[in-house]
Amino acid sequence: MPCPSPKEAEIKLRHYPATGTIAIVGVHLAGLQQHFNNMTPIPQPSETQLPTPSDHGIYIAISDQYHRTQMEELLVLDGFNISAFPSAAALWNVFQARPTRMVITERRFPSSELTGLGLCRNIRQHFTLPYIYVVVFSTMDRMQEIKEGLAAGVDDYLAKPLTPLQARTRVLVGRRWLAYIDSIFEGRK
Repeated sequence: MPCPSPKEAEIKLRHYPATGTIAIVGVHLAGLQQHFNNMTPIPQPSETQLPTPSDHGIYIAISDQYHRTQMEELLVLDGFNISAFPSAAALWNVFQARPTRMVITERRFPSSELTGLGLCRNIRQHFTLPYIYVVVFSTMDRMQEIKEGLAAGVDDYLAKPLTPLQARTRVLVGRRWLAYIDSIFEGRK
């Protein structure tokens, strides 16, 4: 499919005066819906019905209490419903009974059997539709670590320490991605 011309593209921007930043909050490219309508049908969701992105539920697994509370408070102030856990194993136990559409986790946890990548693998294996956006962060930023994360199904991989702007940006990108995927599913019904 040829690339749309600038006349066929629409980009929506939002200005955040408090931080002086501008973020892309929407992109529309004419002709893409027809392209997706011609694709092979996507299987229907399994028996496990996940919440939609509009409920703003995010699960966070951070081992350090201070950083966990800091991240939780930051995202609550942005209007998100946050559930914070001290380990990937604790998050996974709750996730199986009450899944959400976005997970933010550390890569490694002290004395934990389940790592952030293991959590991501579990999510990808057991919850295929609708899509779940997973962000992993770590002090490790070597290319091999990033490749392993992407191979496990991680959507975004960030190096610590995270700034509030980075955390907000990743959540907004994840929400936009989930809304886009959902709009494709809605167009196929």
